[in-house]
Amino acid sequence: MTVSTTQQLPGFERVPNELTLFSFGAATWNQHRIHYDRDYARSEGHRDLIVEGNYQGALLAELAVSFAGTPTALKRLRYRHLRSAYVNETLHVAGCVAAVRKVPDDGVAEIELDLWITVDGERVTQGSALVELPLEGVR
Repeated sequence: MTVSTTQQLPGFERVPNELTLFSFGAATWNQHRIHYDRDYARSEGHRDLIVEGNYQGALLAELAVSFAGTPTALKRLRYRHLRSAYVNETLHVAGCVAAVRKVPDDGVAEIELDLWITVDGERVTQGSALVELPLEGVR
């Protein structure tokens, strides 16, 4: 695999609907009503149901793992939310290679990724990941 700094990762889109929010919340034991009760979310000042932050983190992890080719390559994932994302909005998940460090003694290449999610061109989530790949597989 040829890896270079600023290399764009093949991104993807997701449009989480009400069932997505409910199912993800149930699977992660998140019972906060802003994710499944529209009237409650609006009473809290939101325009609609809010996409759970951990769902967005899972999308960033999916992008990093897809790039690396195996879940075991993902060594670190960090992210923060810049604003809320709402149900039925198109989430554009993207990223790029920020740095490549070869560690010959360990036989790996550490690849730092910059990751983000945008809605209508505005970043809603910013993150980073560290993946490790076998050194012989990285050019």
